[in-house]
Amino acid sequence: MPVPPTKTYRKLQPVASLTDGLGSRLKIPVAHDAIRKLKKFAELKNVHDAEERRQLLEGAFEVKASRIRGERVLLVDDVFRSGATMNSITEELLKSGADTVYAFAFTQTRRRG
Repeated sequence: MPVPPTKTYRKLQPVASLTDGLGSRLKIPVAHDAIRKLKKFAELKNVHDAEERRQLLEGAFEVKASRIRGERVLLVDDVFRSGATMNSITEELLKSGADTVYAFAFTQTRRRG
């Protein structure tokens, strides 16, 4: 399941494309509609303060429980910096009844100085 994109204007969404390809190849469903982003904010890779990231993510996502209840979920994102986005979504997935949540990111950003 893809993390909802920040740049919604892109015609090609790399995370959605990757999850579609994985789902097709592995013959497993991809739940594009299971996670909804409720708040707009700048890319977190540019937010270096952990408390600021936490505040931005508070109440930022909603999970459709009927799509994930009892399921093992692979959460996919493009960039991993602190894990804050995946942690926030994972909390919501587990509260909504997901059995297990695994996380995968394409790349990790460099740490500041």
